[in-house]
Amino acid sequence: MNFVIANTFTESLTKLAAPEQKRAKQAAFEFQIDPRAPGFRFHRVDGSRDVRFWSARVDADLRLIIHKDDDNFLLCYVGHHDDAYSWAERRKIAVHPRTGAAQIVILREVEEQVPIWPASPAAPKVQAIFSDQSDDLLLDFGVPQEWLDVVRSVDQEGLIGLIDKLPEEAMERLITLAAGEVPAATKEPTETPSNPFQHPDAQRRFRVLNDQEELRRALEFPWEKWLVFLHPDQKKIVERRYGGPARVSGSAGTGKTVVALHRVTHLVKANPAARILLSSYSKTLSRQIGQKLHLLLGPEVPRNVEVSNLHRLAYDQYLKLRGLKGVNIASDTYITNAIDEARRFCDCMDLSVSFLASEWTAIIESWSIQDWDAYRSVSRVGRGVQLGLKQKQRVWRIFEFVRHRLRDRKHVTFGDLFAEVGRAAEGRPERLFDHVIVDEAQDMGVAELRFVRAITRPGENDLFLAGDIGQRIFQPGASWKSLGIDVRGRSHRLRVNYRTSQQIRQFAEAILPDLLTDADGETEERKTISVFEGPHPTVRGASTAEEESAVIADWLRSLVKEGVQPGEIALFARSKTLLKRAERAAKAAGVEWRELTDDATEGGSVLALGTMHRAKGLEFKAVAVVGCDSGALPHPAALKTTADEAERQSIVEQEQHLLYVACTRARDRLLITYTGEPTVFLTASDPARTEPHFTKNRRQ
Repeated sequence: MNFVIANTFTESLTKLAAPEQKRAKQAAFEFQIDPRAPGFRFHRVDGSRDVRFWSARVDADLRLIIHKDDDNFLLCYVGHHDDAYSWAERRKIAVHPRTGAAQIVILREVEEQVPIWPASPAAPKVQAIFSDQSDDLLLDFGVPQEWLDVVRSVDQEGLIGLIDKLPEEAMERLITLAAGEVPAATKEPTETPSNPFQHPDAQRRFRVLNDQEELRRALEFPWEKWLVFLHPDQKKIVERRYGGPARVSGSAGTGKTVVALHRVTHLVKANPAARILLSSYSKTLSRQIGQKLHLLLGPEVPRNVEVSNLHRLAYDQYLKLRGLKGVNIASDTYITNAIDEARRFCDCMDLSVSFLASEWTAIIESWSIQDWDAYRSVSRVGRGVQLGLKQKQRVWRIFEFVRHRLRDRKHVTFGDLFAEVGRAAEGRPERLFDHVIVDEAQDMGVAELRFVRAITRPGENDLFLAGDIGQRIFQPGASWKSLGIDVRGRSHRLRVNYRTSQQIRQFAEAILPDLLTDADGETEERKTISVFEGPHPTVRGASTAEEESAVIADWLRSLVKEGVQPGEIALFARSKTLLKRAERAAKAAGVEWRELTDDATEGGSVLALGTMHRAKGLEFKAVAVVGCDSGALPHPAALKTTADEAERQSIVEQEQHLLYVACTRARDRLLITYTGEPTVFLTASDPARTEPHFTKNRRQ
């Protein structure tokens, strides 16, 4: 007898209060050990059309819904008594007659009325988008037999209404077809799995569990749906053999991190002795993915798997290489002060500190330039300010002064660490790692990319990079191909969004251009499908910052009144100064809050407040993005740091991406607020496309 868990169970579990979740999990563990234990009072759900639905008692009110046949116990749902029984009465578990995949099918005869064209002889006819599609094609897409007439009759608006009613694979293919593309139909495989729960389509919503440890991992965290139930497209990427560097991209919420984590576990199983690095650009994100890796590999991650952010790894390796116990890292402020001192010493006061600091970061630091010959020959493609030979000589005199100051005072930069450790790794018979998996790879610059390439043994399955150029928020993009990381023919894009509602996704995507281009000139079209619906985002303007705080406070009160827990809500702003508006709102609403730091992420019991940069990698049911004023985004301080027009444009793009990142942290509810006039990033979006609710809250 197999024990199987459905994604509908994990979804229903997260809707319960914390004490109820604990009791439900314990009951699931005990049921897996002994389904016949008398305390469960195991009996059929009498009102269900599917006679294989059974109820198991958790306590006086909570019930587990189990689907039982000769071969499987399927854990389907948990809820309060009437809710749980209602769920079972409206569904059946069936094997699709064409694809052979197990599906959870909502019964048409007991489902709420779905508009069917034409509704009545007098009703106006709508444009049915699938009216000319055959039964065979729709069945090949995984549409249940009893839903064929509805699918063939819906218009564009009606199609969105089917999102929560059809199996995921059918809905994804229908939306793809409606967008003008021809999706791949999934007919029954040549070698039919003996268990319909093992079909590729079924594996996105069902998982056969071998023991209690697997069940524990599946129920551990709110994002278990992503971690446990891989989409077939994700599974192919995870298990593929690559002849060189590979990339997986996708908009926010498409599961890139999950693919990266599963890639690690796949490589561990394929070669237990391989040296593997799992990394990210920031230490906060590296810590988060390290915690999530425990869900897949268990409490003890193998010793040959290292989880570290790139800067920490370079620092530790540098100390080991030099035999040091510590080293002084020159901060940005330290470098800026040194540049300003060098201008005076070299009598070059006509060269601005902002330009020189920008040149240092983009050229000297990125390429670890140590002498005049290297600076003279380095490519400055992409720099808006062009320099002739004599101008470059003047600039180098300043940087040479800074280099001497660093050496004299025993300071180093991270660019120097990356370069020196990378050179040492390339000179060894064996590199530091056989496989390197990097999440949020879009934020890596030249120094980080050269470092990653240098420490990884070239060859099969060497580099696996996950990222989204639409979420590049820390530094300008760099050409991967020019640095020896060529992913042509080994690049994949995920298109199914699991985290963000259709309405929030559309709103957020409208903040960015339809086409984005990376540093190698490759463009990507941001076509994504969300698998669930929610309320439209709300954009609210106010006359004063105090009035804006009052708007946010009202929003917080309404969420709490609806039953949303404070720990499921976050407020983000571009700067700490703007975040004070959110603090005032939390105090006015009487909601306890905490500030997000390097050591604080989602999952707490109180409201989370943080800057937009802190939002990366997090997820909340409801998010408010505060202070989206025209004078705050793009952030003036960021623009003042450069006199280079090309870099200025890059910074504007990063600021645009930052707003996109903050908005896509929301799963169900999104509020955008501003004082005065809104940022151009909002006014540039197309209201007809996003359909946001724009309202004003101005005093007359």
